[in-house]
Amino acid sequence: METGWVRCPVYRSTVGQVVRVIKGVGVWVKTADTVLEILKVRWADETEVKPAWQELKRGARLGIDMNEENKSFRARLEELERKISFLEQDE
Repeated sequence: METGWVRCPVYRSTVGQVVRVIKGVGVWVKTADTVLEILKVRWADETEVKPAWQELKRGARLGIDMNEENKSFRARLEELERKISFLEQDE
């Protein structure tokens, strides 16, 4: 396996976003300070490994959206706090 640094332009985008599709090769995905080249992908509900450049389009987002996760956790926390408050009133 060959590894190494590749010069790439500065991308101003969201971490996890596909910023470049290289036909026949792979895709570049934005990280905190550079990009990660992804050559192949396998979706969680499939067994077949596929070329990333055929599966991912520029602008697609990989990984967890922490803002959405945070909203979901906050909503769940508020629901649990309401239930606890209701139970405490019965005591």
